[in-house]
Amino acid sequence: MTWGTTMTRTARILATALVVSMFASLTGCESPDPDGRMDEFHDATDELRGQVEVEECTGEQVAFAGSYFLGVKTVLNSAVPIMFDVTVTGDESEFDISFQTLRTDEDIDGNARDNARTPVGDPLVATGVTLESDGTFTFDFTNIVVPGEGNPISGGDISATLTITATVCGNDSFCGTANVEAFAPTAGTFNGTFGGILTDDFTGTAPANCDEVL
Repeated sequence: MTWGTTMTRTARILATALVVSMFASLTGCESPDPDGRMDEFHDATDELRGQVEVEECTGEQVAFAGSYFLGVKTVLNSAVPIMFDVTVTGDESEFDISFQTLRTDEDIDGNARDNARTPVGDPLVATGVTLESDGTFTFDFTNIVVPGEGNPISGGDISATLTITATVCGNDSFCGTANVEAFAPTAGTFNGTFGGILTDDFTGTAPANCDEVL
């Protein structure tokens, strides 16, 4: 996938945000301030939110029930996605879907977790989702909470509304866009991408866009 000018500009702004964060840590900060770093990053990337480009798969209305390893990423952290164990039950026209947050590999201080990639918090469940004839579907999660142990960006609990717009790519993957309206730990709209692959093996990197599941 070619991002061109948008990615070049994104890289410059993200680099600037990183330098600001590093400078602050070297000039007298007495203790870590994850929320402060998030606010600085939010300000530095404000003009980028909403600029999401995704590859598309050729969708079709097929049954895709099973367990999926799924990642969601936004412009706030394009390197490390939020990971989920996703369970789909149903047939080729209507299904239920459950998103179970998985713990990050490291805590916010960079220490490896002994219980990495294990479930944390309550699953997010949507029922009676319609799969259209072209293999697309959409649904909202309102007033959700993603526990801080599953948040690789700031380590704080995420409170948000999440809109999923997806396409089923055959029987073993799906992908699309994830639009997040966050209330905490920092407020704002953070558009992103996601990808899910049919597997019960949650090792390796979680797919987080259509390129990574096709």
